[in-house]
Amino acid sequence: MTLKSSVALEHKQDVERVLERLDKYNLRMNPKKCQWFSKEVKFLRFLVSGEGIRSNPKKIKTVQDWKSPVNKKGLLRFLGFAVFYHRFIKSLSSKAKSQYALLKKDINNVWSKEAQQAFDTVKKDLVSLLTIA
Repeated sequence: MTLKSSVALEHKQDVERVLERLDKYNLRMNPKKCQWFSKEVKFLRFLVSGEGIRSNPKKIKTVQDWKSPVNKKGLLRFLGFAVFYHRFIKSLSSKAKSQYALLKKDINNVWSKEAQQAFDTVKKDLVSLLTIA
């Protein structure tokens, strides 16, 4: 649950109202998972703040170290990671088109220059977006 308010006093009142309502319906929150009066929070691998949603820059090393997939499972893992950030990568489906085509075949036999270029392009876009964030 995320609450956003413009003014600290207003935020405190909003929090109190929410806690009262939760108590009214006998709902509980785990205090260890709560962050109070934060300007930015991690939520579903993203950082959410008053400025909006951005990717988590801690993922840069993961992407930089990512090796070219050698099998279908590796390609699915990479594409799944990329798709998670699709909202930040312009034309991801077009850029990874040759890789999606490989999901229908055995990668070991058909990993082409085109597939490698697509991998490098998407990887570069991911690193760029995570660095900017």
